[in-house]
Amino acid sequence: MKLFFDFDDFFFDTENDYARDVFGLLRSATGATKQEVDEAAAAFSVASFGEGLPYTVERHVDSLAERHTFDTKKVKDIMNTFYSDVSRYLFPGTEEFLSRFKKEYLYLLTFGGETYQRMKIEKSGIGKYFREIIVAKGNKLDEIEVVRKRDGIPSDEEIIFSDNRCEYFTGAKERGIIGIHLKRPGDKYSLNPCGECEYRVSDFEELSRLIERIRSGA
Repeated sequence: MKLFFDFDDFFFDTENDYARDVFGLLRSATGATKQEVDEAAAAFSVASFGEGLPYTVERHVDSLAERHTFDTKKVKDIMNTFYSDVSRYLFPGTEEFLSRFKKEYLYLLTFGGETYQRMKIEKSGIGKYFREIIVAKGNKLDEIEVVRKRDGIPSDEEIIFSDNRCEYFTGAKERGIIGIHLKRPGDKYSLNPCGECEYRVSDFEELSRLIERIRSGA
């Protein structure tokens, strides 16, 4: 069995305290307003590589420098200090959940800018649990197929892909990939209809039990 898990809003609580703290720190360090910080962030494309640039905090700072006069190096140093440890933004139970599986089974699959995503993962402290960290440049299922062929994963070996966003499961079943939607209460993406995942769970404990059930063939 091979397990592919998402990062942002799956293990790492991007939408709540993390975004509030990052944007709040940028406001205080640059003198920008909330609206300016939000608009500057929205100008970047997080998950589309066909147009625009993926978000990084350095790009965010540079964008704000076009509107305000401040020491960009000092602000970037402040942000680097902030990012020295972001483990506090992991959802409760993340490391306990990951420690239940052998590293050889686990792949982390994420969207975004290569350097920025790897930095967040490293500073969150969970990179050590994974056999491989994959920063997707397109369809996540295509990335899984690349790994399947590259690593010679047998066609009868179960591959599980779990994400909190429904759109990434489209076509999973036809490829023989078991899709599990982590439909966490309060996640804004949980409001989207999700017809192409095979299972839905609400937390890590339920996800762990389901994986074990699939593995045992129950």
